[in-house]
Amino acid sequence: VIDRLGIFAKGGAEGVIVMATKSGYSVALKCLDGSSRATGLVALTLLRKAGAIPDISDDLLGEVIAEITESVTGGIDSEGRTAVVGQINVGEDIARIR
Repeated sequence: VIDRLGIFAKGGAEGVIVMATKSGYSVALKCLDGSSRATGLVALTLLRKAGAIPDISDDLLGEVIAEITESVTGGIDSEGRTAVVGQINVGEDIARIR
């Protein structure tokens, strides 16, 4: 996020993340279950919806989100590796925030 988008980002313990743009927008959030799996996705989506990162293309933003968002895992596959069973996507509630 810092290198590719120029947005300050700092994750903390127990699902906390803070992001700030050069233009002065910021977001701080806490995932109540303590997981950090969705925090980057949510923080960047909120910054985009607030108009804080208009100069970043949707393609670049999507690439960065894919890189920082962990897959949902569960169990093991036939070769003994952790099985990926899903991915995190933006839901309707956050998509409505303007």
